[in-house]
Amino acid sequence: MREEEKLARDVYITLNQIWGIPIFANIVATEQQHMDAVRFLIWRYDLVDPVLDDEPIGEFQNEEFEFLYGMFVMLGATSREHALFVGSFIEDLDIVDLREALGESSAPDVKAVFHNLQKGSRNHLRGFFWNLQDRGVLYYPYFLDYPSFMEIVKTPWEFGVLDEEGNRL
Repeated sequence: MREEEKLARDVYITLNQIWGIPIFANIVATEQQHMDAVRFLIWRYDLVDPVLDDEPIGEFQNEEFEFLYGMFVMLGATSREHALFVGSFIEDLDIVDLREALGESSAPDVKAVFHNLQKGSRNHLRGFFWNLQDRGVLYYPYFLDYPSFMEIVKTPWEFGVLDEEGNRL
């Protein structure tokens, strides 16, 4: 999850540099917070952190993430709409990966962090979807089932902190 959050942050930094679309600049800080939250869990549980250094943009321990970074940037660099599509795609994937990760842990702190990351990804997906919609482009989900996707994009922005069950505190 740490490298997946870094992937999102790095892609958004790069696409913001290319296009200057405000949503990318706005989400970068949140993605850094997501990285930091997962890093806290890694430290807490004495795990190996796959992100040795947050700073090198596009550099990952896992070659798959390095490949995805290159592919997402290449696609996102072709147009503003493609850049927004890449953001939607990343958040779509992130929500599903977090859902799976939630099923793999019973630790309340891990579940709380992952529920909050998922909430952030739902908000990001809404933002990308609405930006695409404003441009007359429809994003269709690749990882989420269609009813879940529509429920996310048709509901308002989520605020507040969630507990280990995903309830607002």
